[in-house]
Amino acid sequence: MERMSAMNLKSKRPLTRRLVLEVLSELPGIRPLVSREGHVGVLFKDAESDLLFTVAVTLDGFFDNVLVFMASLEPPLGLSQEAALRLANRWNAERRWPRVWVREGKVWADFHLPLPPEVEPEILQLLFMHLFHGLAELSSWLTQRNGTDAPAAVA
Repeated sequence: MERMSAMNLKSKRPLTRRLVLEVLSELPGIRPLVSREGHVGVLFKDAESDLLFTVAVTLDGFFDNVLVFMASLEPPLGLSQEAALRLANRWNAERRWPRVWVREGKVWADFHLPLPPEVEPEILQLLFMHLFHGLAELSSWLTQRNGTDAPAAVA
């Protein structure tokens, strides 16, 4: 058991924006863009849908240890605020990720995960694969809805 722990420690690396960019760059089909401030962005379109997401990936929190994966639907669906809210509520009632919300008629999806100061790149890679898969599921789900089948929002 000690040998396995030592092996895991050797493969861990400090959680940095550079590591996030490196791991994203190694994912098939993902071509990250980097801002001057070091924030990472990705344009994501699922092959099964015409919907395009602008994804921002960054580290936040007091110690830059919270992975933030936030996506906005570009362009917005063209639904009324009420219809978009009904869709978001229905998605959130049936699924855990991504959390979907609406602001000024625009659909957003996000995920926030506190991480340790050192992580295994393979764990980040697996996490990112799940996050992009979640966006693909949301994209497919949204293309099958027209806003009329979602229940009214409940406060």
